[in-house]
Amino acid sequence: EILKQNCVNAEIVLNGVKRIATVLYSDLENNLAESDVETPFFVHDIKRELESIIQGNLDNTGDILDSSTSETSYKTSIQYLSALFSIIQRVTTLMWQRRTADKNKHRINFSLGDIVKHKKYDFRGIVTAWDSFPRTDVSRWDGLQDMKGNVNDMPFYHIYADNNDTTKAFGQQRPFRYVCQENLELDVESDSKLLDVDMDDDWKLDDNGDGLKHFVAPDMVAFQHGERLSNKDEDDLINKCLSDLLHQISLALQHIKDHKTEGSEQSTFSLDHMFSLLHCTDCLEDATIVEECIKEIWKVHEDQELRWELDDGSEALFRGDKDKAIEIFDGIISNDTNYYEAHNKKATCHYMLGEINKSILAAKEAYALEPKHFQALAGLGLAYNDKSDYLKATKYFRLSLGLHPWSPVSSRLCVCLDVMKKLELKEED
Repeated sequence: EILKQNCVNAEIVLNGVKRIATVLYSDLENNLAESDVETPFFVHDIKRELESIIQGNLDNTGDILDSSTSETSYKTSIQYLSALFSIIQRVTTLMWQRRTADKNKHRINFSLGDIVKHKKYDFRGIVTAWDSFPRTDVSRWDGLQDMKGNVNDMPFYHIYADNNDTTKAFGQQRPFRYVCQENLELDVESDSKLLDVDMDDDWKLDDNGDGLKHFVAPDMVAFQHGERLSNKDEDDLINKCLSDLLHQISLALQHIKDHKTEGSEQSTFSLDHMFSLLHCTDCLEDATIVEECIKEIWKVHEDQELRWELDDGSEALFRGDKDKAIEIFDGIISNDTNYYEAHNKKATCHYMLGEINKSILAAKEAYALEPKHFQALAGLGLAYNDKSDYLKATKYFRLSLGLHPWSPVSSRLCVCLDVMKKLELKEED
């Protein structure tokens, strides 16, 4: 009976995945049909991948869908779930990057493809990407010690450097450098054709006769950095296609997030079905796919700007600016106290700062709003473990594992149980 129900749940998820893919594909088709512009290659790739999901013929599956098959393998469902969420994460990330680039464009001095020169080490290179804030803590880096101001608040550039210049400066070739804006200047003297740079062939030299040396970035790179493509109609088409896709994705994920299975038809796709799928998995790889999909659904919000701010906070956390991350998450919560993923992220920040009691309060807020939030429960277990409250730590670790059997907190639970045994502590029933 359990096996039969698992097959039913797997089929519900699979049907839901195909239904979402169909909506996204139809939306994309309509936008492309209304334009005379040739379909950009990465938009075409998304369309092709959606079509493969709908038709049930993913290239990497040995489990081709057959309508005559009565039972759906949970592995097949996970494979198609992974394919769909790969598209969802790609579109979401690309649009967040463009939005972030647009917000910070006023702080950026150099464009993609500019030929620049390092003021201190004298090597030349080409700008291939930029970050409005460094991706990691750079305060201790060489070459930044005499910099005025907080270098962690300054833009940084991805530079493909001239091999001969870096050999001269550092004693060996260093083809890629990550450089603070304050250490760069435009190089208006070098002959770009003489640069010894390991550039991708997609970057083309701009010979427009204006006297400025410049490389043209690939369309997707230019788009995510908020730079206009050379073909304005193509730029507008990409923006329209991805914006509409993002809107449809948000609606679909919000439906999954809000819907419950009770009283629903068999075709309904909900978080409850996702958790059922998580319990079916027989390997960590499959469990991780389902886990990441659940976490992506938890992040969705009807206000897209709040959703973007959640990513802003996560980015601040990843680069080590925990105080800034907490400030962002507090701002989100002030706008919507029911956005439980913001509470969960805030709990993580407090924990990393050693503010255990604040972490517990934030994690409990997330858990109260979403009782199946295995991350919040795991965080509570870790916090109480740090407070040497092993009874509560064990309780929350078990609750987390009950929802997510593949959770890495299993090892922490074992340690807690060993400590409790030595202390002759007994778990509550």
